[in-house]
Amino acid sequence: MFLRLGAEICGAHRVRWLGRGGEDALSNMVLLCPNHHRTVHGVDAPFDFANGEFLVGSFIEQFAVTHHELVA
Repeated sequence: MFLRLGAEICGAHRVRWLGRGGEDALSNMVLLCPNHHRTVHGVDAPFDFANGEFLVGSFIEQFAVTHHELVA
């Protein structure tokens, strides 16, 4: 979670949860705003890897995928 001026901006979400066999790796993480993060957990939204979107009930929440090169 990132904090700026005392407000939560985003949080790391593991697409495949650790408790369900997911890895603790950047390739298994996305950053979500607090509202979407709570929603994904609250409704146990599955992730469609082919289309890059969470399936939230009858709604589809698509998100932009941005890759950043990590420099050590």
